[in-house]
Amino acid sequence: MTSTCTQSAAPSMSCTAAARCAKSAARMLGAMIGDDSTAEVYGLFAPARDTHEARRSVLSRAAAGWSDGPRPVEGGGRVVLRVRGAEMRGTAVLLAVLLAAGCSGAPPSGTDGDLIDDWALPSSPAPFRPVAGQCHEALTAIAPLADYRPVECAELHVSETYHVGTAADADVVPAAGSAGAKAAFRECSERAADYLGGSWRTARVAVQVVWPTKAGWSGGARWFRCDVTTADLDGQSRTSRTGSLAGELAGASPLKLGCFSPTVDGETVTTMRPVACDQPHRAEFAGLWRAPEITYAALESGTERSAAGCRTVIAEFAKLPDDSDMQYRTGWISYNPTRTEWLSGERRVRCFVYFAKRTFARSLKDAGTSVLPVD
Repeated sequence: MTSTCTQSAAPSMSCTAAARCAKSAARMLGAMIGDDSTAEVYGLFAPARDTHEARRSVLSRAAAGWSDGPRPVEGGGRVVLRVRGAEMRGTAVLLAVLLAAGCSGAPPSGTDGDLIDDWALPSSPAPFRPVAGQCHEALTAIAPLADYRPVECAELHVSETYHVGTAADADVVPAAGSAGAKAAFRECSERAADYLGGSWRTARVAVQVVWPTKAGWSGGARWFRCDVTTADLDGQSRTSRTGSLAGELAGASPLKLGCFSPTVDGETVTTMRPVACDQPHRAEFAGLWRAPEITYAALESGTERSAAGCRTVIAEFAKLPDDSDMQYRTGWISYNPTRTEWLSGERRVRCFVYFAKRTFARSLKDAGTSVLPVD
């Protein structure tokens, strides 16, 4: 079949626009019917005597039910439709009617007459990313999305997210001890001081990096959570609390390391109960010693390094000579980082001045040799 476009005194649509409309119809019908059926639309557009009357006639014929074969559109133009596939006949006819009605006049102002060229593709969904300022009932190293159920910080909780960082792109989640894991822990440590209002290392507080799952990482997640929790001195026991830790260390806080009443079994400290420094006590936090770059096993296997490092810290804290007599002036207690912290790059060791038999009801800061003589 051939098609022509004729011109009269008052054309309602150009040949170019008509062809474009017919092509759009063919594409849409082909997509609807599929490979087993065919649909062909040929548009012959001539000036209509009465466009409104033509559309009404087309709709009336569609409602009555057309059979296979061409049907003219009144008003000077016609659309010829041939459909193979009985199950699509009604749909195809209705679409042809709508297209005929839509193509019989000039496109509205600001449009080009093409039905589908300006359709925007839907954007890809963004991977889940947690937010700071939320609290959680548990603290884990990996955070599955299915277990993400934050609670209000006023409720009982274990950990609090104070920062969400962006990890460097990599094929897999950074492994413990990797450069990526150390960078994340370093960022979390730095942000913790700002959030807490003071150093987390000098308080009964622990910082942990929380990563997405392998599936989440494969799906595009590149975040890491920085969570803070209250913990005992060895970093193993996390305690529940109510209320946010934001600004907790900016002033006086029961979480800050101070004076303690220790329980010692042989050479092992089993408990360190915090007490007010004006109450009788036998231990006091003196400061931090930075351990050298050795293996964690080497750090844990002996006490010589920790003893020497902490004696230097205690001497500075109590204004004592840092010499060989220090071992006769005071004892010491040290708490190493956890293995996880060590793998993340943490090297701080917490040092405490300790006395097996003597008790004090004051702080030993700047005490000097008169208070702590060689014994």
